[in-house]
Amino acid sequence: YFFFFKQKTAYEISACLVGSEMCIRDRFNCVGLVYEAESEHSGIISDSAIQEKILAPILDVLTEFRDKVRLAGKNQDFTHIMNICDEIRDDILPYHGIRLEDKSPGDPSVWKYADKEELLKERERKIEEKLKKEALKQQKEAEAAKKKAEKDARARIPPNEWFLNQNDQYSEYDEKGIPTKDKEGNPLSKNGSKKVQKEYEEQVKLHEEWLKNNQQ
Repeated sequence: YFFFFKQKTAYEISACLVGSEMCIRDRFNCVGLVYEAESEHSGIISDSAIQEKILAPILDVLTEFRDKVRLAGKNQDFTHIMNICDEIRDDILPYHGIRLEDKSPGDPSVWKYADKEELLKERERKIEEKLKKEALKQQKEAEAAKKKAEKDARARIPPNEWFLNQNDQYSEYDEKGIPTKDKEGNPLSKNGSKKVQKEYEEQVKLHEEWLKNNQQ
């Protein structure tokens, strides 16, 4: 079998090259790059300095993020890796006008361009809310610690000595240290006697628990 190939003319070859160049130019335009035919005074991509200026901040962010993740990964500090992911979402990308949204577990996160000033205002609001929650948490912890300290201080006191510190309310006590008369010397009422008896029993439990927890 014999195959015959038609030799293309210079004009036909030139037309093919022009078509290829147009195709390449269109592809560059699709990704936001400006294509120029290579000449004595120009490169393939014009405004490369502008492109680098636009991309450099984001590439710096990605590079720093990668370095942090690699270091945390080597140390097997997976909690820190999650914190790094939160940091780039909450504290870094908003400064570049990018909103990163987490989706349901297993679904990819979504990024969007957004107004930088609005993102920073949102960030400030989130920080304020976080600080308020932390302050409220610390307040509750302080109150709980105070109550515990007061309870521990009370538990140290033997039951027969508990009411002796309340001599501004009572004037006489029985052999257990339970009040029998008020500060004027009058016998306690039936309800008053029930009240001090209940308080005495509570003190017995508290003190026994304290002794149990503080045995040498």
